[in-house]
Amino acid sequence: MSYDWKNIGGRYLRMLICLTLFLSILGFCGCIAQDPERLFVEGHALQERGDFKNAIGAYERLLYLFPDYENISKVKEEIPKCYFRWGSQLETQGQFFDAIEKYSVIIHSYPGCIFESKAVDKIIEIGKYADVTSIVPSPESEYVGGNYSVVEMENDAGIQITIVFSGPIYKSIQISPGEIVNVNLNPGVYYLVGTAEGVLPFKAVEDLMKGYQYSWVWYIETTY
Repeated sequence: MSYDWKNIGGRYLRMLICLTLFLSILGFCGCIAQDPERLFVEGHALQERGDFKNAIGAYERLLYLFPDYENISKVKEEIPKCYFRWGSQLETQGQFFDAIEKYSVIIHSYPGCIFESKAVDKIIEIGKYADVTSIVPSPESEYVGGNYSVVEMENDAGIQITIVFSGPIYKSIQISPGEIVNVNLNPGVYYLVGTAEGVLPFKAVEDLMKGYQYSWVWYIETTY
């Protein structure tokens, strides 16, 4: 039996070259995975292309893999920014309920960020032409005197809710299931948004009068 050593050697050489290239690619991908700066650049590039879902995914991987990354505060700022731009994108496409869902993520998961009040304003704006109520309070009021408007809120919704008051003062409050919270507010007209994970938000305009105490029990309203 005779062998064509020239062809066999050529095949082995090609196999060796392919294997070397494959290992090089694996090594390159491994470098990317271990480089927080590359993940940050990837997230920013996806964000600029309008691919907000994958941009958020890149930023969240960065937070998980590299919690000590030197620009970690910037990464944390970019995530709610992505949700806000995603909501705006959906809103321009007429997908109002999906847009509200993205704005609600900001209010519920990123309280205190610079996009929280903007998200509230967006929900109120959409609420002018879309019925978005799913979480609602049952209000009662009585005059108790004093210089403030007192709002007592009880969470009977079974899940954590976030209530945002926007008016004479801005206040964001998170209430755990079964918890009762009292809030003193300057009297005046407030735009009110209540959100909870997995449900559409409640929005309303409330004129809170001086010296009155308002008692609100929040619950989930089924609309079918």
